[in-house]
Amino acid sequence: MPVFSFSPYFSDDTGLFFNFHITRDVEAENIISYAVSQKEKKTFALAYLDNDEGRRIRDMYWRIIEEKGGKVTELIDLSPADNAFF
Repeated sequence: MPVFSFSPYFSDDTGLFFNFHITRDVEAENIISYAVSQKEKKTFALAYLDNDEGRRIRDMYWRIIEEKGGKVTELIDLSPADNAFF
């Protein structure tokens, strides 16, 4: 029986296991579009891990927010060494 999974992780298992998930940019686009058009939000705070990947994700969200007419008003950088936020 095939298994279809909506998951942020990929499986290396072979066989009848199929992973489905949207990409980060599509997810960000959907979230920001919803916030701006449905919830009429115009200002945003971005919390991100202060590492290479976290900064890339921050920049992606920031770009999409500005493309949708919003504005980033606060940045909250979280140290990867401080796991208190998990």
